[in-house]
Amino acid sequence: MRIGFDLKTQMLIASLMLAFGQYAHGLSETYSSVKTNFVSVKNTRLAYRRYGSANGTPLVLLLSTRANMDLWDPLLLDRLAQNRTVIAFDNKGVGDTSGTAPDNFAAMADDAADFITALGYKKVDILGFSIGGAVAQELLIRHNGLVRRAILAGTGAKGGDGVNEIPEKSKSVSTKPSLTDDDFLCGLFAPSDRSQALGRQYLQRMKQRVRDPDEPVSMATVRAQAIAREEWGRPREKPDERLKTITNPVLISNGINDIRMPTINSYRLSQILPYSQLILYPDSGHGFLFQYPDVCGKAFADFLDQTLSSVSNTEGEIEMRTAVQLFEEYTRRVQKETSRRPSNCSLPMPSSSFRISHPLVSGGIL
Repeated sequence: MRIGFDLKTQMLIASLMLAFGQYAHGLSETYSSVKTNFVSVKNTRLAYRRYGSANGTPLVLLLSTRANMDLWDPLLLDRLAQNRTVIAFDNKGVGDTSGTAPDNFAAMADDAADFITALGYKKVDILGFSIGGAVAQELLIRHNGLVRRAILAGTGAKGGDGVNEIPEKSKSVSTKPSLTDDDFLCGLFAPSDRSQALGRQYLQRMKQRVRDPDEPVSMATVRAQAIAREEWGRPREKPDERLKTITNPVLISNGINDIRMPTINSYRLSQILPYSQLILYPDSGHGFLFQYPDVCGKAFADFLDQTLSSVSNTEGEIEMRTAVQLFEEYTRRVQKETSRRPSNCSLPMPSSSFRISHPLVSGGIL
């Protein structure tokens, strides 16, 4: 029997889930309740939220297209905040932060480095999502001394495949003046019933915050981000050679069906970065980390807490090779079905038996 709840009851359930998450994680406050602070950097007033444990290396979050701090999933961040300080912020020209957003990712990385330094940090970990992953790559290149470990989620290297050829319906997420729940569900989640249902749960969690709501991203900033993305996605003959010099441990993650930053680019990125791991999540899209906040939170935390300086251990090599082999199988299927691909927001889905061999997945958690 299927039981339905009205909107008021759904919101109450979501509130109780967040409260339980706070209790379970042992946090004095959650991402949904932490206040917004400000710091002045070179005549720019930057908004940020900082909370979590004082242990470990601080984790700085880098946002996606037209996103402000309210986009982050509180369940994901609360999981990460158990053993480290988590810092979300609006870069220049975004949300509550003043100034004009630059139209290239290198300048955005410089602004992020100035922000990190202004908070007094000498070394941080970074998590870059979508175009935030491009900013994270520029941080690794231009300000490597500031970064210990990096997580690149739903992103790709400069000149990646199909970055500027996303479906029209998904492209509208970057261009229309205001977004609906359906826009988020199309752009961030796979078209399956399960992924869409988990996406709706994420939207409920995202809307729970009532303290210091962030300002919407202006269309001027959206245009600047679009220019930066278009230049980043311009096809190139060779991959970004600068990444081959990066010796930081890097975790690359994505959903198997990303239509915003096509998943093939995560695989290619793992081929370029010499000390990287690759995890792909089944039945998910660009917003995989919001679809599986607990599982991704554990995987991200495990990576950040590793004591090894590289991924040269046998288990890591086996895991990465398995992911590569399975992804090659997936791309062959996509190539066969390209001619039949509909012009909507979905890519061909792998068969139900196709799964990445990762402990969190093979153990039945997903």
